[in-house]
Amino acid sequence: MIRKFINEDEHNWDHWLDPLLFAVREVPQVSTGFSPFELLFGRRPRGVLDLINESWEDGPSPAKNEIQYVLDLRAKLHTLGRLSRENLLQAQQRQQCLYDRGARFRQFSPGDKVLVLLPTSSSKLLAKWQGPFVVTRRVGDVDYEVARSDRGGATQIYHLNLLKLWREVETASLVSLVKERDELGPEVPNSIIPTSLPCDDHLTQAQRADVVALQQRFADEFDILHFDWLCLTGLTDKMRADFSIMKDLSTHTRLTPEQREGRLNRFITNIQRNADAQAELDKWGLSFDNQLLNLAGRVLPVERIYQRSRSYDYNPWAADWAKEMRGLAVISAPPLNNWLLFHTRRNSNEASSLLQNLSRVSGPLGITMGKPVVVVLPNNRKDRYDSVKKFLCVDRPTPSQCVVARTLSRPQALMTIATKIALQMACKMGGELWSVEIPLKQLMIVGIDCYHDTAAGKRSIGALVASLNQSMSRWFSKCVLQHKGQEIMDELKKTLSAALKEYLRFNGCLPSRIIVYRDGVGDGQLHSVVNYEVQQIMDSIKSMGQDYNPKLSVVVVRKRISSRFFAHINGKVSNPPPGTIIDAEVTRPEWYDFYIVSQAVRSGSVSPTHYNVVYDTSGLKPDHMQRLTYKLCHMYYNWQGIIRVPAPCQYAHKLAFLVGQSIRKEPNMKLDDQLFYL
Repeated sequence: MIRKFINEDEHNWDHWLDPLLFAVREVPQVSTGFSPFELLFGRRPRGVLDLINESWEDGPSPAKNEIQYVLDLRAKLHTLGRLSRENLLQAQQRQQCLYDRGARFRQFSPGDKVLVLLPTSSSKLLAKWQGPFVVTRRVGDVDYEVARSDRGGATQIYHLNLLKLWREVETASLVSLVKERDELGPEVPNSIIPTSLPCDDHLTQAQRADVVALQQRFADEFDILHFDWLCLTGLTDKMRADFSIMKDLSTHTRLTPEQREGRLNRFITNIQRNADAQAELDKWGLSFDNQLLNLAGRVLPVERIYQRSRSYDYNPWAADWAKEMRGLAVISAPPLNNWLLFHTRRNSNEASSLLQNLSRVSGPLGITMGKPVVVVLPNNRKDRYDSVKKFLCVDRPTPSQCVVARTLSRPQALMTIATKIALQMACKMGGELWSVEIPLKQLMIVGIDCYHDTAAGKRSIGALVASLNQSMSRWFSKCVLQHKGQEIMDELKKTLSAALKEYLRFNGCLPSRIIVYRDGVGDGQLHSVVNYEVQQIMDSIKSMGQDYNPKLSVVVVRKRISSRFFAHINGKVSNPPPGTIIDAEVTRPEWYDFYIVSQAVRSGSVSPTHYNVVYDTSGLKPDHMQRLTYKLCHMYYNWQGIIRVPAPCQYAHKLAFLVGQSIRKEPNMKLDDQLFYL
C-alpha cells in the first residue's frame, strides 16, 4: 500500500508512514466491516468536525459512572469482535471463490528453470521477474527451493506465487537482406526458418524476441519481412533526455553553413551526372544551375537598448545583451510584496538558496520582491505542473513562477538562474525590462498564433496579444478555444475588440495605426486569412465607432521554410549577421514579402523568417516595415537577446501553448494585462 503514495523517488517512503497509518486505522476495513481504531477502543475515531456535529445535533451525552462505562465498553468490544470475525470469515470465503475461478494447478520439477519475482536493487517496494534460476527440490505443497546463480549457487525457498516457468525462445527469423526494395527476390517459405537474424547487431535481445514473436503471430499474413522494416525510427524520451546522445546527434543534424553548402553542391553535381534524373527533369523543362544563387542583401543597424538609468549597444554577432544589462535597473518593476514560496520538504535547501540569491540580485535590478506565487517542483512531471498552472491561472488568478529543483542544484549557476527568475517574476507582474526606440506614435502591434494538440478530443487554441503602450512593453492577452485542428480564428473580432477597448482605457485614445503579425499559417491558407480574418479585423474596427478608421497592416509570419542563406565573409562561408534583409530575387513578384535573419545561432545554420504583407493601408515604405519588424524581435522579455519572430508572435505562441498543454480552459480575465504565461 505504501507504493501507492510514493512518487518517482522511491527513497521517500518513510515520509508517508504517518498519513498512511492514520488512513488505515480510521477507515472501516472491507474484510471486518469496522476500522482497527473501533475494534481496539470500542468507538469510532472522532475528529474536530465530529465533535462539533455531535454537540450541535445531539447535545451533551448522558452522564455515566466509571463502572457503567467499563461494562458498556466490554460488551461493545465483545460484540465488535464477534461481528468482525463473522465478517472476516465471509470475506475470506468470497476471496477464495474469486481466486479459485482463475487459479490453475502449477508444479515444478527439479532442474526446471524459473523466473523469481524479486525486489529491485533500486527500491525494495518495486519488484520484477529475475532469472532464470534452477529449481533444486520441492518443499511442501506450495514451496520450492531455488538455486540463485547470481549468488554463487546459494539456495533459497520461495512460494509458488513468486515463481513462473522460464521458456527459452528458439532463434528464428523471417528476415532476408535484399539489395532493392522493389525487387525483394525469392520469398522465404513459412516452413523455412533461418537460424539467425542477418545483420541484427543493432537489435537487443528483447527486440530480437519481439521479431520472433511477430513472425510466429503473423506467419499466415506474410511470407517475408523486409530487413528495412526492422530499423528503429525516432527518439525515445530517454534518448532525448540524454545530453551526450543529443550532443552527438547535433553534429550530424546541425550542419554548419560550409557543410550545408558542400552537400548542396554535391547533390546538384550528382543530379547532373545521373542520366535518369536528367531525363526526368527534361520532361518538365527543368534544370539545376551549377552553383547556388548569389544575391545581394542588406544588414540593418544595431538597435540601442534602453533601461531605466542608461542605454547601450550590444555585440551584433552575439545578438544578446545579458552581459550588458547585468547590474542595471529595469525600466519599471511593481513591488513584489506578499509573495509565497511553495516547495517540498526535501527541497528546502534549494528553496533557501533561491531566496538568498533572489534577494541578492533583485536590488541591482530595481525589483522589490512581492506578490506572485513561486512553486519549486521536485521534478518536471507534467501533471503536477499542469495542476499548479490551472489553479493559479483559472481558479485563483495569481502570477506564478515554477522552478524545477534540479535547476537550483547547480551552485555555480545559481546567481544567473536567480537573475532570470527575478526578471520573469517582475514582467509577469507588469514590469517593463527594456525597450528600443519605436518612432511611430499611437501604434498598436498585434500578434496572433494557434496551438494544435494532436491528441484525441483536444481542442485547438487561438491566442491574441496586443501592445498597450508606446514602448511595446505592456501587453493585453486573450485566447479562445476552437475546434480540433482549426487554424483560422473564428472569434478574432471579439478578442481584438477587447484589446482595442483596453488600449482606449490605458491611453485615453484609440490607436491610429494597427499592425497585425499572423503566425502559424501556410501559403495555402493565405486566402482564408485575407478573406476571413482581415474581414473580422475590419468589423472589429467598425465596432469602435463609424468615425474610427486607423491604418491597418496584416503580415503573415512563417518560420518553417526551406530557404537558407549563407554569407561569404573574408573568403569563408558563414551565417549571415543578425539583421540581414533579403527582399529581392528570391521573393515572389506578386507578393509584398521579405526575409529577415534576426537571431544568432551558436551551432548549425541559421534559419531565416519569411514575412508576407497580405493587407496594407499603412503607407509605410518596405524599409520602414522591415525595420519595425526587426525592432520587435528585440522585445521578448523571456530572452535577453534577439529572437526569430516579433515579440507579440512569440507571446501569442507561449499563451496558446500554455492553455493547450496545461490549462485547457480560458485563463481568468484578471490576468489579461499580465505576461503570466512566460
